[in-house]
Amino acid sequence: MYQYHYQENRKLGYEIIADAKKYEDLTFKKKLPAIIFHGIHDASVPYQVSINYLANHPDAQLVLFNSDHGLLDRLEDIWRFTRLFLNI
Repeated sequence: MYQYHYQENRKLGYEIIADAKKYEDLTFKKKLPAIIFHGIHDASVPYQVSINYLANHPDAQLVLFNSDHGLLDRLEDIWRFTRLFLNI
């Protein structure tokens, strides 16, 4: 799987699944506003995952971009949306 942090393909071990299982049933007691940026051409995580997240998190906002997983071509837009979200 391509890792944007390292800018190379890296293998994921089973440990990531074991770690994720610890958080499956975790629920937040406080409502936390969130903004999600997702590319509709994301080959790593389908954007439907973010749409599904909204169903149970009404304080979240989703911004879909005509971009890939890295969203590197949308950094200015992300900053603009972030400034509005944070009111800065």
